[in-house]
Amino acid sequence: MRQKRPQLIKEKNSRGVELCGARSKTRGRLCRNIAMPNGRCYIHGGKSPGGKKGNTNTVTHGYYTATSIKNRAEFGELLKSFQGIIDDVEFDKK
Repeated sequence: MRQKRPQLIKEKNSRGVELCGARSKTRGRLCRNIAMPNGRCYIHGGKSPGGKKGNTNTVTHGYYTATSIKNRAEFGELLKSFQGIIDDVEFDKK
């Protein structure tokens, strides 16, 4: 039976260097790459410092922030009130 949470396996190669130990999904084999300080290799999450400073690809759009949600709600109410005003005004038909 599979474990719910994979355990970090501390395995070393013939030189005594600690290995990654991440298991593959298909056959369950261990990754044989050299581990970084957190216990995983560069492929399995050992080095993930995030985006570089000034990288615009890592900037989030902010669509779901509290202020933008509030602003969209207020704008929707404003549009509904304008629609009510427009409906109240009668236009002359020619």
